[in-house]
Amino acid sequence: MAIRGTVLYFVISDLALIDPMYQFSLSYFKKLFLNATENSAPSSEQEQRILNICDSVTKLMFTDVCRGLFESHKKIYSFLICTAIRRENKAISFAEWNYIIRGTTKSANSPNPDPAFISPAGWDYLSYIEDSYTELKGVINSIKTKLPLWKEVVKAPNIV
Repeated sequence: MAIRGTVLYFVISDLALIDPMYQFSLSYFKKLFLNATENSAPSSEQEQRILNICDSVTKLMFTDVCRGLFESHKKIYSFLICTAIRRENKAISFAEWNYIIRGTTKSANSPNPDPAFISPAGWDYLSYIEDSYTELKGVINSIKTKLPLWKEVVKAPNIV
């Protein structure tokens, strides 16, 4: 619970790096945190109670802070919360986070089958991902051999 509060506090305080008008005080955060804690679903089991408080705090922080954000910054805020929680839970490793933030300097081993569809940087990223994650071995070959299907998937509405 304290870890979740810390993670959320630093995400919210970092919003000022996106736009200087996003200044949230510690007392504001503390008030929201205590309110979420008091209004979270009760449980007689300690583990469930902690999960309820974490969920309540996360939802309240997201919805309340979103009220003061520009529409274009709400998705960034959502992304920052999700990745911060996942990094704290070790679901995103340092290497993965570094890749998300900085990308790669590795060049693809094979030629890009359609540079108009996949940018050169995108093709390099796909090559890096395939080499780095065993779960994604074969993605380059799949894209090359089934390019029309991949194009349909990318163009499909409501994927995200």
